[in-house]
Amino acid sequence: MKNTSQEGMTDFGVSEVCQALGFLPLLKRLNIGLESNCMTSRGLKLLKEAFLKLQNLRELRVSYKPNFSFFEGDLEELKDSIHSLTQLRKLELVCPYTTRDGGLENLKNLLQHFASVQLSAELAQLNVDSQAKDPKARCFKPLEELSLEFKHCFRITPVGWDFLQNGIQCLAQLKSLKLDFSECKTIDDSIVENIMKGVKAMLSLTAIKLSFSGCLAITNKGVSSVAEGLGKLKNLKELDLGLNGLSSLTDEAFAEIIDQIQGLLGLQRL
Repeated sequence: MKNTSQEGMTDFGVSEVCQALGFLPLLKRLNIGLESNCMTSRGLKLLKEAFLKLQNLRELRVSYKPNFSFFEGDLEELKDSIHSLTQLRKLELVCPYTTRDGGLENLKNLLQHFASVQLSAELAQLNVDSQAKDPKARCFKPLEELSLEFKHCFRITPVGWDFLQNGIQCLAQLKSLKLDFSECKTIDDSIVENIMKGVKAMLSLTAIKLSFSGCLAITNKGVSSVAEGLGKLKNLKELDLGLNGLSSLTDEAFAEIIDQIQGLLGLQRL
């Protein structure tokens, strides 16, 4: 007899979870793992509807199964409900290693939406009429913490990393950023330079965690881009930098990083 059983949560299981979430309107923190599930479009719709009810949510973490298409296409479906979370301050996404450029394009659109709504909120504070037209603008809170994990991603091309850069550089109010590119073999100096263009535009950052550990295509030039980008973050108070396993780096590259950090410390003493 053919075994038709499936591992993981089905639409029925998603329905039960979503029903439970419906009884938690004051929920402030949600960690939802989609690493192993058999959810269809019906389950996705239920999840989307559940998110719409969590208007007090402050922190959201979503992780994905490597062969699950959620991040590629379904993030597009869910982004409207994530957009509705006006109190969301922290967003964490753990991306599967099979992520492609389309997933990062959806991510860019999501982050740019946060930025545009934040701008609307700021304008609404200056204009009573716009508050009346867009009541959501009055209660919108800016996203303050963003964590994106791309460990072992090997299918993202420079086009996809461009989407990431365009998304993060819009988040002017962000206070804390974590980008984990560990073991991403396709990341080279030019991609690092592009990513750091987005990072150094985030002038409100007070904490950053960057990991390029195991990205063997990075050389001194890439590390120089990291150093130059960090030097622009004048409000930085916490730094966690991972460069493990980059055997091609010279002492000069690490010295440049140290010089930039010392420069930041000098500014903060003034």
